[in-house]
Amino acid sequence: MSQTCWRKHFVVLCVFLCSGCFAHGELHSQIEAVSAEIARDLKNARLYLRRAELQRLHGDFTSALADLKRAEELDPSLSLVELARGRTYAGFELPELALNAFNRFLQREPRNAQGHLERARTLRKLGKFADAHEGFCNAIALLKTPEPDVYLEQIQVIEAQGDAKLVQALNVLETAMNRCGQLLVLQERALSIEVRLKRYEPALRRIDAILESAERKEYWLLQRGEILQQAGRTAEAGEDFARAEEAFAALPAQQRNSVSGAALLEKLRQKAGR
Repeated sequence: MSQTCWRKHFVVLCVFLCSGCFAHGELHSQIEAVSAEIARDLKNARLYLRRAELQRLHGDFTSALADLKRAEELDPSLSLVELARGRTYAGFELPELALNAFNRFLQREPRNAQGHLERARTLRKLGKFADAHEGFCNAIALLKTPEPDVYLEQIQVIEAQGDAKLVQALNVLETAMNRCGQLLVLQERALSIEVRLKRYEPALRRIDAILESAERKEYWLLQRGEILQQAGRTAEAGEDFARAEEAFAALPAQQRNSVSGAALLEKLRQKAGR
């Protein structure tokens, strides 16, 4: 691909992927603005692609598909049309057609991370969890900085394949924490898997690490006590429940009297047998 062609392709890609930045209330005016541009430049395929994506975000899938068809007629080399078509079919709740479009796109752009990600999500919707897992692996390998949510989506399709895959899910979470940092959302998911695997000691070590930096400790002390209960260490569990109650009592009245605070207190009392 020449440098000029690559610049054009890059511009289209940026415009395409940034289309989701608009709030829904702005979409109609954006569609009108692009329509005015099209009226002045009827043979610009990129403008039809741009409007198709806006139409998709606006929920007008029929118009989006019509614009994509026109963009493809004007410029058959514009591979992003297939990515947009797949997204549109996905919005129509037509995952089989969406998958076909994403497959065609990736035949032309095999190293496009967004294409692999969209395809993996579609495979998940179709219940093809092993293939979806492979798709998320491909997407993550191509993403410079994968978002934690992408790893969590990957975990979902691993867990959907049964408890035999839980160790693999835990390994993915460790990889995610190495790349994204020890984020609480990842730690919590890893903790839940360790408990399901009855790996109580690693689970307790993970909670202890969280407690070191947690501003609110009562919830984590409650969780720690519950894990000790499951491990058959009843006396130690009782100690943690008592520590959780003490931490809760030290909270400001506004937090103690909130809906979530009242629910936590009730749970603590149940654990204490009161």
